[in-house]
Amino acid sequence: MAAELPRELVGAVAEGRAVLFLGAGASRGAKDDKSRDIPTATELAAELVAMFLGKAYEGYDFRTAYDLACSVRDVPTVQKFLFDRLNTFRPASFHLLIASFPWAGILTTNYDLIVERAYGQARSPLQRLVPNVKDDDGATQRLDHKSLLYVKLHGCQAGFAQRTSC
Repeated sequence: MAAELPRELVGAVAEGRAVLFLGAGASRGAKDDKSRDIPTATELAAELVAMFLGKAYEGYDFRTAYDLACSVRDVPTVQKFLFDRLNTFRPASFHLLIASFPWAGILTTNYDLIVERAYGQARSPLQRLVPNVKDDDGATQRLDHKSLLYVKLHGCQAGFAQRTSC
């Protein structure tokens, strides 16, 4: 049985008044060129522990593993590791639907490029995506009536994404 969405929510999305917030799990379904699934936060945490911390830290959640890895190494090194790990993943067909709705904004806690790629692959996106990855990146100055502010709350991949094709 399909859940019925509140009429107010459907109206807000249709009128472009809704902000889409994407958190853990929003990228599920994305695959790389070998049809492997994008890793979960738990899997990424285990990879961070193995790469930067060691066995004593096994079982830590992603946020804790990330913060500790950054303190043991440095933020750019850990973010590059995450970029390299997630860069090969592409959006699933249902991710492309995001670009078919008029959003008031999109916010995400995800480190991958699935949304950016979904907008890049969409046949007729309703809006032009303008990523905001850090406070002084000028994203808000690049907005116009056809653009959409896409706030990446962790800011990860800012420099790396600009040097790659998204």
